[in-house]
Amino acid sequence: MQRGYYRMLNQLFSPGAMFQRSRALLGRLEPHIFHGSKTGSRDLRAGLRSLWYQGVLRAPRIAYFQLLWSGWQRDRRRAREARRAIARLESQLQLLSRGDGSRPVADAPSLSVLVDRAREALVRGAPERDLGEIAAWAAAVRARIEAGTISVDDRRAVYDAGREFYARQQRLHRFPGAYLVKAFNLAIKGLHYETVMHGIVTHDASTPASG
Repeated sequence: MQRGYYRMLNQLFSPGAMFQRSRALLGRLEPHIFHGSKTGSRDLRAGLRSLWYQGVLRAPRIAYFQLLWSGWQRDRRRAREARRAIARLESQLQLLSRGDGSRPVADAPSLSVLVDRAREALVRGAPERDLGEIAAWAAAVRARIEAGTISVDDRRAVYDAGREFYARQQRLHRFPGAYLVKAFNLAIKGLHYETVMHGIVTHDASTPASG
């Protein structure tokens, strides 16, 4: 039973297994646009130590770099999607300024979905506004969208706030983006788990079994 328990610990907390679980976790994360993305000197030092110990000295290096690559790719994809959304919204705003707001551009984001994005941006981007007021505005605009009576002013407000949402999202995933930072954090936690589990198994294995 003791040997089986040690094998289970080694399988669960081995670097390769932890890196694979971390990659799966990245796929389920949805970093918020107001997620703190500041990287300090301590974070940089921890990342460099991780690269040295886990990417150079230790194995499995391939699984480690696959984890970092996955985080970087996700950041890159989200930043690209945000840039495209900003370009679409700016095209819509240009149409409105020319008095042609009734004709949407191709691939424009759905207004009903964009209202939710605009509300999120206003909640944190306009702290002087009351939360109830923002919620009431979003509900009223969504109702006018469903009724087909949305005004040009409504469209402009939704596009402006939606553009702010995607601008924040683009900044969030700019290198080093939220996913890459999370990948480093998971790798560093994996190193701590590996060290702790190795100490437990080594200490217990050296203790003679009673009876």
